[in-house]
Amino acid sequence: MKQISWRLGALFTILAVLSGCASEDTNPKVEVQFHEMIPDETVVRIDDYIENTVSLGIEANETEEGKKDEVDILAFPFIAQKITVEIGAARTVDILIANEDYMVNILNQGGLVSLDDLYEGEEPPEEWKPYVREDPESGESHLFAVPLTEDTRMFNELELRPTRPLLALIPIFSNVPEEAKEVLKVMAEPVESE
Repeated sequence: MKQISWRLGALFTILAVLSGCASEDTNPKVEVQFHEMIPDETVVRIDDYIENTVSLGIEANETEEGKKDEVDILAFPFIAQKITVEIGAARTVDILIANEDYMVNILNQGGLVSLDDLYEGEEPPEEWKPYVREDPESGESHLFAVPLTEDTRMFNELELRPTRPLLALIPIFSNVPEEAKEVLKVMAEPVESE
C-alpha cells in the first residue's frame, strides 16, 4: 500500500511539473498595464510608438502589417484592488503603470526589479530620485520606479498629457525583466532640455 501511494505521489508531482512547463509562454512579450483611463486610440498610438522605437530581440509574432508584436499594451480604469490582485497573484504583467499616489505605496512594499540600468552615471536624474529605495535583501539603494509625465519623450512626441502624475515599475515576477527595462527606458526617457 505504501508503495502504491508513493508511486501515485510521484506521478502527481511529475504531472504537476509537466503541466507547469507546458503552460509557459513560448512566445514571450512584454505586457504593459496602464491602470488609468486611456482611450483605445491612445493605447494604439503608445503601442505603435514603442514597437517602432525599441527592438527587444525576442521571438515575436508578426502582425498582419508585417510588424513584430513584442509588446502588449493594456489599459484598465484605475481600481486599486485590481492592481493588488495583479501583484498578489503574480500575474504575467511586466510593467505596471498607475497614478503616482497609489504606486508609491507599492514602491515601499518591495518585490520590484531595480531600474538602475535606465540611467547613465552614478546618480539617477533629479526627477527620479524620489523613487530610490533601499533593497531589503541587499541593503543597497536602487531606483525601483520612474515617473511618466508630459516631460517624457514618448508623451511629448505623442502630445499626450496625463491628467495626473503616473509612475511605472516592474514587479519581481516579470517573465522578461530585461526586455521590460528596455521598454520602460523608451517610455520614461526625459525630453532633453534645450
